[in-house]
Amino acid sequence: MILSLYMHLVFAGLAPLAVGYVWYHPMVFGAVWNKLANVPPQWVERHACHKLTFSIGIWMAGVLFAYTMAQCAGVWGVYNIPSAIRLAVWMWIGLIAPVSLIASLRGQEPPALSLINALYLLASVVSMAVILMA
Repeated sequence: MILSLYMHLVFAGLAPLAVGYVWYHPMVFGAVWNKLANVPPQWVERHACHKLTFSIGIWMAGVLFAYTMAQCAGVWGVYNIPSAIRLAVWMWIGLIAPVSLIASLRGQEPPALSLINALYLLASVVSMAVILMA
């Protein structure tokens, strides 16, 4: 049982990386994101060596969030995928979206950039919830 939880946490932590790989791909939102964020293509190539550190950080944050979500799911009796998705959406609405909004307003980002980032986080959290309940 405990080993199963740890395996689910490891894979749930990978969800933001997998979702981000697709979400920020140039054929999806990557090109638009780079333009809105004023990130030139040369910068991405020049900083490729930081990708591993960045990925490990995202994975660790994903594992921490997945663990928190698993604890909330246990307390609130969430034991199936539809209720896990509902939990993920409410956690996004109550925790992630407000923080994203504040960061967006403070950073004076274009609204489209903030929306791309916020919806990426929603997709990641929902993916983590599904993995935890699988």
